[in-house]
This record gives sequence, C-alpha cells and structure tokens, in this order.
Amino acid sequence: MLLSLSVLFYSGAMSAQVPESPLDETFTRLEGRIKRVELDNGLRLIMMRNDYAPVVACYMKFKAGSADETDRTSGIAHMLEHMLFKGTRRVGTRDFESEEKYLYVSQRWMNKLDYWRKQLEQARADQDESGAADAQQQVIKWRQRLDALNAMARRFIIQEEDSYLYSVNGARGYNAYTSADLTNYQVNLPANRLEVWARLESDRMQNSVLRDFYTERYVVAEERRMRVENVSRRMLFEQFLSNVYGTHPYGRPVIGPMESIQYLNQGMAMDFYKTYYAPNNAVIAIVGDIQFDETEALIRKYFGPIPARRIPRVARPEVHPPVPHREEVVLEREGTPMLIMGWFKPAMPDPADLHLELLGEILSGGKEARLDQKLVNEQKIAAGVSVYTAYPGQRYTNLFLIQAAPAPGVGMDQLEASINAEIARVVRDGVTQTELDRVRNRMRADFIYELRDISNLADNLSYYELLTGNYETMFTYYRELDAVSIDDIRNAAREYLPEAHLMSARLVPPQNEASEQ
Repeated sequence: MLLSLSVLFYSGAMSAQVPESPLDETFTRLEGRIKRVELDNGLRLIMMRNDYAPVVACYMKFKAGSADETDRTSGIAHMLEHMLFKGTRRVGTRDFESEEKYLYVSQRWMNKLDYWRKQLEQARADQDESGAADAQQQVIKWRQRLDALNAMARRFIIQEEDSYLYSVNGARGYNAYTSADLTNYQVNLPANRLEVWARLESDRMQNSVLRDFYTERYVVAEERRMRVENVSRRMLFEQFLSNVYGTHPYGRPVIGPMESIQYLNQGMAMDFYKTYYAPNNAVIAIVGDIQFDETEALIRKYFGPIPARRIPRVARPEVHPPVPHREEVVLEREGTPMLIMGWFKPAMPDPADLHLELLGEILSGGKEARLDQKLVNEQKIAAGVSVYTAYPGQRYTNLFLIQAAPAPGVGMDQLEASINAEIARVVRDGVTQTELDRVRNRMRADFIYELRDISNLADNLSYYELLTGNYETMFTYYRELDAVSIDDIRNAAREYLPEAHLMSARLVPPQNEASEQ
C-alpha cells in the first residue's frame, strides 16, 4: 500500500475549461464556506463553516520544525512541543511570582550539572581517573541540589491544568505533533467553548513557561530509546537520511540524536520559542459550527495584540543527486531485514511532485499495484513493499522512497535488482491509461471521504496555508489530477529515478547471526 508521510498538494495553471464534475461541485460548495483573514500582526486565520454538529476543530501550526534547528540544538522543536504543555504564567501555577525565582535558579543549576557531566565524559575518554572521580562528585552534588530545588518548586505547580481546563469544557483530542517542517497543536471542543480555546492558545503563544525542564528532558530521552534506538528500522531510516542529506536540515532526526537531547536546556528552548512562536509564523484553522464575524472578532481580541517578530530564514544548502552512485548504508542489527531505496525529487509546487505521487500509487497503492503484484505475488521475493513520495517533508527537496522487506531466503541484491527493473520498465514502456485512471479515482474517493471529518479539514487547510501560502492548493491539487498524462509520469520517472541517482540502505542481521543461518 502507499504510505504518504505528508499531505499531498500541488499548484499549477488551471486546465482548460470543461463542464464541472461532481468533484468540482463538491469543492465549489466547500470553498463557499471558507473565509481567510490575515491580521495586522501577520497571523493567518482560515475559517470553515460545517454545522453538521455543534463542535469545532481548532488547529494551530507554526513553521517551526526540526528543519529550523542547528546541529547544537537538534531536537529542540520537539522538546519545546513537550514543554508547551507545562503551562504559562497564568495556567499551571498557584503563584508564579514565587515560582519564577525557583525557575531562574533551576536553569543556572541545570547548566552547572551539564557542565560537570561533560567534564566527566571527557575525563573518562582521556582515561583520567582522578579527574573523573572529581567530576563524578560534582555531578552528584549538582544533581542532588537540582532535585531538591525542583521538589520545592513543584509546590507552586498545578500539573496538566491546561488539559483539565479543556476537559471540563468538553474538549477531545487535545494533542500536538512535530515534523521536519512544522509544529502543530490541536483540539476539538463544543462550538460554544471556542473562546476557551482562544484564551488558552493565545496565552500559549506568548506567555509559556518552561517549568520542570530537567524532568521532561529525561522523558524525551527515554522516548528516543524506546521508539528509535530500540527499533532497528527507525535507526535505519535515521542513518539513511543522515547519509543522503549530509549537513542539510532534513538529515537530522526530528526527535534529535541522544547526544543532543541530553544537553538541551531552557535557554535553547526559550530562544527557539521567542524566535519562531510568533503570529506572523503561524496559521490557525477553525472548522465547525461557527459564524465568520463572531469567530474573527474572537481571534482579533485574543491574538491581535500579540506583536509580530522578525523570523530568520536561513539559506539551506541544496541537495543534488549523487554522481556516481552514493555508497549505501548497511546497518547490521537484529530485526526484520529491510531495504530502502531513495531518489531526490522536487517538493511542491513543481509539477513533478504530483506526477511522482501518482507513480507511487501505481507502484504500491493497493493489491493491483505493480510492485505488490510482481514482487509479492508473482516472484514472491518480498514480504511487503511501501512507497513514500514526499519524505521527510515538503519545504525542501525531498525523497521518492521505496521500502521493501525481503521474503525469507531472498538476498538484498536480488530484491534491489527487481525493484530497479520495475522502475526501468516504467521509463521504457510507461504506465497504462487504466492504471492512471484507477489511482486517480481512488485518490479522489479517499479525499472526499476525508472531507467529512472536521479535524482532517482543519489539519489540511492549516497545512497547505502554512507551507504554500494558500489553502486553496488543497483543492487545486485534485482539480489538476485530470491534466496529468501517462507521458508526464514516464518523463518524471526518467528524469528523477535513474539507477545512477539511487541511494540505498539495508538492515541486515549481524554477521554472526547470518553465518549461523
């Protein structure tokens, strides 16, 4: 099956005038219910009326993801997402004036602890037993002091007060996520409680307090151990991205490497917060039982006074296909063997983004897909095949990526050769009109199904607006599907998926295991 790691979108010139299809009629009705507003401080608000039930979905996105970090602060976007559930100067505290004194000292002492931890690591690396012993004593001292200080500070903390306030007001789905491109905060709640959301989220945007940072850093480190370092396939993806992207921000893991996580501090997080959590770097989408004028007035009341900030946009190094074939990544580790094959491709709004998305569906988008039929059913050399067509994000050049698990007894070379042969067949012979029509129809049907859900609508509208500057690309993409020809797909495969540009990674058993088998 096809796995999309990012929302599909595309923009381009509208095709020639044709009678409006049922899908176009659906889009026209939906677009008639949408209003876009931009406040003086640069905040963009997308509102959509859907009065099927008296509820609203509220999504707020910031263009602040791991792509905006540095090597030193890798993981800070995700860490900050965790910290922004700790409350503000008003929420999550019994007495902020008293608590603030402890927060200031805690930050200083945490920096002291980290300094001595680094000294201890260096002494051990230098095999300096005396220096290591001294540093170890300092680490113990500052850790004990910090633990005692934080215990006293917790007297003023009201744990998860934001969650409680949402809960008593009937909210559901209060959550957040961080990606390479952005950070998102979301919740659904009764329509007559929209002001509760506006009050809490405007407070989050400008008054967040990074309380209990030391404890949360440990939580994030454990999250990495459990979800990444203990999962071989995720380690393979991480090493693959690092290898193919190099110093480009897409080469860093969203959660950050362990060596970075362990030394993240409040100062780094607050710098990131003050830099990127600004109204002119955010998009709000509210979908549900709303009135435009009332909702806009509410947003202006709570978010309008927040000042805009200068958002740095650092020039990123461009990535290029490897010439000659880049050396592959081989990870020897326990786990299900896996092959990753990737090619650089343009991000939106390049037309090739859409053409290769359709090719991804043709190759691995259901039981009739080419790779599933050939490798899994006919040759029986693969246990499963998946395609990602915009990995790991859509702000910069991304990857067309194929992931395959070999069947028992099948070698990686054989599996890779068979996949390359199928790609070469597309370049040589193209795809059929029947294949293209099938995947187009399924993509339309899936999209129409998603439009029934106000959460999906709010998520997609805010996503498109944030990354493309125009939420309407959400609809333009599907209107442009009919303009794509089988020649477009063949040409995109020829240009972007040559074997000479292939980059790969393999997860294989450790040598001792392989020899025993």
